[in-house]
Formats: sequence, structure tokens, C-alpha cells
Amino acid sequence: MGLGLKQRRDGEGSGVDASARRADLVLVLASLGALGLFPLVPFRWAWLALTLVLAAVTEASRRRRALPALHLGLLCTGLLGALSAFGSMKFWPLPPLLAVLAYAAAVARLPALGGRPSWLRVGRLDRGVWRLMFVSVFVSALALLLWFALAKPDYSALVGTLFPRLPLPLLFAGVVGFSLINAAIEELIYRGVLLGALDATLGVGMLPVVLQAGVFGIVHIAGFPRGLAGVGLASIYGLLMGAVRRRARGMLGPWLAHVVTDVVIGSILLRALF
Repeated sequence: MGLGLKQRRDGEGSGVDASARRADLVLVLASLGALGLFPLVPFRWAWLALTLVLAAVTEASRRRRALPALHLGLLCTGLLGALSAFGSMKFWPLPPLLAVLAYAAAVARLPALGGRPSWLRVGRLDRGVWRLMFVSVFVSALALLLWFALAKPDYSALVGTLFPRLPLPLLFAGVVGFSLINAAIEELIYRGVLLGALDATLGVGMLPVVLQAGVFGIVHIAGFPRGLAGVGLASIYGLLMGAVRRRARGMLGPWLAHVVTDVVIGSILLRALF
């Protein structure tokens, strides 16, 4: 996909090109802002308003032929639209799954989106990537266990909703299935489309990794762990997954590490609740 920026006519000055790049960056940052804001305003009317804003951003990106902003705007519009339809985060990961499937169908069918994006590749799994994945999983698991032991949160309300009263092996199988799907969705959104758009408009460096990690942290404000601790720990994990994504140069490494971490989270909850 490359930078995916609108082609300029020969003879236009670098000042015009820089101005165009800034305009494209504004479109990307607008979608990033909506992605970071929706967990803080968990109301259907707010999500509907954000969906309309994102639809306008997506249309502006289409008109400019700013492909990174267009991809991000399209995915975020689908995500907020799906959340608005369901009206609650408790149905996660079904709303983002529907948004991702709609996004994938659009990429496959609409030539204006430029075909498969450049970030969508398997990447490599050499020793350095495996070491970084192991460190990421170990650090996150240790942090979660320490937080759970010190904070002693009450997650008993999850019994009967997220965790129905079934035999423990079936519950663990459900945790594994959820982890496989949830990790794929979140990695595609944050280390895929979002990081790809930031790289294309800001340049490949640390700032895009930090920005995607911050937004990833905010979405976990009502997750496990919850609150400011959840935002902080998830942001750190987002940095680690961004580092894995950079080192692996593809999506397989961060997805595998994310799956293991989600299984650890589910196992901690199962042990605490049952």
C-alpha cells in the first residue's frame, strides 16, 4: 500500500506536499481520537455521534485518496457503528469481529482501497522474536498475578454472564477460543490498521508505537484489570506488542503472544471464580 497518499502533480513544491501530509495526518489522528474516546463515553448516543464523525472523516479520506486514513476511518466507523447497534461493551468481541469482517470484505471488493495493506503479512519468527514474545508474556502474566493478589478485585458478577456454570474443562476451552478470536481482532485493529496508518503519516518510529499503545490501554478501562491500573498495564502491554510487531515485521508474532496472554487472563479468572 505504501504511504497511500494522494498523488501530487509534477512541479508542485515541497511546501504543498508537506501541507497535504499534515492534512492526511489530521484525518488519521481524528480516527485515533475517536478510537480512544469511545471507552470513556459508554453510551449509545455518544457512540452514534462518534460514528457520524468517523463517517465524515472516512469520506474526507476517500476524497483525498489518503489510503491509510481511509482504511483506519472505515474500520473505526464499522466498529463504532457495531457498538452502537449492540449498545454495550459486554458483547465484546462480537461488535469488533463484525467490524473487522466488514472491513476485510471492503478491502477485498473495493479497488479504491488499494488492495491488501502492506502491514498484513505473517512476518518472521526468529530467536529474537521468540525471546521478545516470551518476555512480553512473562512480564504481563506476572503483572496480572501481582495486581490480582494485591487489589483483590471482585469479579463474581462475571459468573453466569461471561462464565456460565459449566464443567471447568469446557470453560477453559471457551477461554482458549475467546483468546484466539479476541487476540486476532485486537492485533488487527491496533498493531495492524492503526499502527500502519500512523507509520504511513508520522513515519516508522517510536511515536506511532506509543500512540497505539495509549489507545489500546484506554479500551481496557473496564476490562481485566480495570480502572486506571487496567489502562496503565494494558498500555505497557500495547508497547510490548508494538515492539514484537516491529521486530517480527508481521502479525503472527504479536497474535501468538496476545493469545497466550489472554489465556493467562482467563485462567486467572477461572481460578478465582471457581
